[in-house]
Amino acid sequence: MKTVLHDLEAACRKGLISDISLHFSRYLSQIDPLMDDSVLVAGALAGEYAISGEVCVDLKKVAGNTIFSIDENDSLDSPNFTTWVEALKKSTVIGDGVNITPLVLTKDGHLYLYKYFILEKRLADLIDQRVENSKLNNISIPDENINKYFDKNDRDQILSVKLACDLNFLIICGGPGTGKTATAAKILALFFDKNIVSPDKVALCAPTGKAAAHLRKSISATLSMFSLSDDKLLPEARTIHRLLGVSLDYKPRLNSNYLLNYKLLILDEASMVDLALFVNLLEACPSDIRII
Repeated sequence: MKTVLHDLEAACRKGLISDISLHFSRYLSQIDPLMDDSVLVAGALAGEYAISGEVCVDLKKVAGNTIFSIDENDSLDSPNFTTWVEALKKSTVIGDGVNITPLVLTKDGHLYLYKYFILEKRLADLIDQRVENSKLNNISIPDENINKYFDKNDRDQILSVKLACDLNFLIICGGPGTGKTATAAKILALFFDKNIVSPDKVALCAPTGKAAAHLRKSISATLSMFSLSDDKLLPEARTIHRLLGVSLDYKPRLNSNYLLNYKLLILDEASMVDLALFVNLLEACPSDIRII
C-alpha cells in the first residue's frame, strides 16, 4: 500500500525535496509510527524551509494547497489549517518549545525545527535586552552639524542620525537603493567629525566578504566627500566570522565571556545573516556598544 513516505521518496527522486528532508521525515515516522500523514509532510516542509534559509513554516500560507506535484496524476496535498494543526498537536514529535522535541508548533501556526525555535527566541531575547536598556548618555549634536551631511529633505536619514546618537541599538531598513548603507556611512562620518568615537573603536562587518567590501567602499567614499579621507579614519571591514574569530569547528573565539572591544558596531546586510551567527554576534557585544 502506498504511503506518504512513498510520495516523499518520489518527490525526492524528482528533486522536489532534499535527501535530508526525506530522512528527517523517516526519522519522525520511527519516533511516532501512528502519527497522521500530514505530520510527515509538515516535517519535510520544515526541513526544506530550513535548508533554504527560512526559520519556520507558516502553516496558514501552505495549508489546503498542493505541496508537491509528483506527476500529472499524483500530488501531495496538505489539509486545511485547522485539521493540520489538530493532527500536529496529537503527535509526540511536536512540542511547544518548553521540552526538546524534533518540531515546535507555535500558537499562531508557525512550525519550527527545535534548534531554530530556540535560536530565534535567543536572538529575540538579546535584542529585547538591548532595547530595554537602549538609552545611553545622549549625544547632543546641533542641527547645523547634522545638516552638513544630509539634505533637509532626507527626513528619515536625519531621524536615523538622531536615534543613533540616543540609542545603542538601531535598525535602518528600506528597499534596495534607498540609502541604508550611505546613511550608516554618514553617521560614522559625523561621529568621527565630532570625536564621538575613535576609528580604532569601530567595527565594520557584513555576512559576506563581498558585502564587507561594499560597506568599506561606501564609507570610504562618504569620508572623502566630507574631507575625512585619511586612511587612519577608515576601519577595516570584515566578515562576521572573521570579526568573531570563528574557527574551523565553527566555534567563535569571542563570545559572552570574551567580548568585542569596540564602542560602535555597524553591520551591513543584516537580513542575510545566519540565525546562529547573529546570536553569536550579539552575545559577543558588550552592553555599552552602539549597534547599527
